[in-house]
Amino acid sequence: MVNPTTKKLLVTFDYELFLGHRSGSVDNCLLRPTERLLKIFADNKFRSSIFFVDTTYLLRLRDLDYPAAKDDYGKVSEQLRKIVGQGHYIFPHIHPHWLDAKYLPDLNQWELIDIAKYRFHNISDEERENLFVSSVELLTEIGRSISPEYKVDGYRAGGWCIQPFSDFNNYFIQTGITTDFSVMRDMKNLTNAQFYDFSRTPMANIYHFEDEVTHEKLHGRFREITISTIEIPSSLRVINKFLLKFLWRTGNRNMGDGQGVIPQYLEENKSKEVVKHEAGLSEMVSIELLTSLKLGTYKNYIDQENYMHFISHPKMLSRHNLSMFRKFLRYAKGKHILVSNFREM
Repeated sequence: MVNPTTKKLLVTFDYELFLGHRSGSVDNCLLRPTERLLKIFADNKFRSSIFFVDTTYLLRLRDLDYPAAKDDYGKVSEQLRKIVGQGHYIFPHIHPHWLDAKYLPDLNQWELIDIAKYRFHNISDEERENLFVSSVELLTEIGRSISPEYKVDGYRAGGWCIQPFSDFNNYFIQTGITTDFSVMRDMKNLTNAQFYDFSRTPMANIYHFEDEVTHEKLHGRFREITISTIEIPSSLRVINKFLLKFLWRTGNRNMGDGQGVIPQYLEENKSKEVVKHEAGLSEMVSIELLTSLKLGTYKNYIDQENYMHFISHPKMLSRHNLSMFRKFLRYAKGKHILVSNFREM
């Protein structure tokens, strides 16, 4: 019998509504899919996943004086406490353009058509400090209502827009953030919304840095835990498109009910390099991209690599995705010794 090998398996989520013309509902985008995730984790005794909470939304929601909004805030807060109570983490994830979002009382949803403040880089120093400090304080308060020693020391930038890191450095130090989870190896996206360039990421999956997230520095003050990418053969991609169409037509689609941002490439960045990047075979390792056709590729990945970091969005998950993730997790736990806590990586 072959002895099981130890694998680092990190499962993270961006816990957020849709960020475009219509936000979608709290029930369908957050509560329902997250409950299903928590059940999968509980059934498989899997702990230490991370939910990066869209705190700007939560702060806006908390200040609204509408019964439906107050009810949403209570339900989201209760679910976040449940997440912590089941041994997982809640860390901040800031989308600043929520500052300009318009609440629609008749729908109990939001309109986010103004994306001028999508990047943290595009807001004032005063707005940055207020948002960052308030975000950490809010999640610390929620976490400590369950665990008195709960510590918020991780962060993922909204839209992965962690560059330039000089925008964040002082706030990381001020609030005690030591670990960033925003970098996705080799990926690049230069638009009027998302703006990041990780095309020159260090070879290490986990590394220390000081002044710039893609520049490794031995014994640097901060740590980067990169998001994994996986290569999907072009032939499999083609067949997978037909599967997705079938699933959609039969009602097996993502649970979220909103509309996302549609970014547009900036004229000065419409380069051959960007086009080449988009045509690549690599994609982020994600539950929302996991289908029955890709399951074997994901299993091979965990067998061959010693590190695998999922990034997913509850709003984007379908029943099919969740079923495949359950199968993947059972396979990984049955074959390997899994280290799922980022603090132990």
